[in-house]
Amino acid sequence: MITLKHLKIYKKYGGDGDAFVRSCTKKEKYLMTFDDWKLIEEFIQGLIIIRNNSASSTFSNNLYNKIEQNCDSQETINDLKDLLIKFG
Repeated sequence: MITLKHLKIYKKYGGDGDAFVRSCTKKEKYLMTFDDWKLIEEFIQGLIIIRNNSASSTFSNNLYNKIEQNCDSQETINDLKDLLIKFG
């Protein structure tokens, strides 16, 4: 489940998974798994495809459903969408 804490960590390392692996604290490593990181990247990439009008309605609906199922709150979803400004 993606939370605001996950997104905070993702932003801290600029979306750079290598930087996270090399520099993360024990607490961050405990909170953020590889699967969490991968899911955030999948969501960002999918949202970029949608923003660029390159996605089918099926792709868009499936992505939005997956985001809703894997984020703990609407605030987390909004913060995830805000990452497009920084990373997309």
